Amino acid sequence: MAKILIVEDEPDVAELIRMLVEEKGHDAEIALGGKEGLKRIRKDKRYDLVLLDIRMPEVTGRDILETAHLSAKKGRLEPRYELLSNWQGNIALQQC
Repeated sequence: MAKILIVEDEPDVAELIRMLVEEKGHDAEIALGGKEGLKRIRKDKRYDLVLLDIRMPEVTGRDILETAHLSAKKGRLEPRYELLSNWQGNIALQQC
């Protein structure tokens, strides 16, 4: 069972992803927005996977990813990251 963090600024979307993840037998936590996502990642490095919304106000999924890469260069072990985007009804997933 994996521990997964969902970073999404839309509560309904975050809840839907959480339900799908938990249906597959994994533990899921939601961070509503990029600021909360960064706070949780810094606090708890034990996530196996972080699902990031690309488009969020203030702190985007790409901002979080950039911060993670900088931490990795300093020798910190980071979880795997995936970027999610829903643009014009098309959902895209990018592995990072």
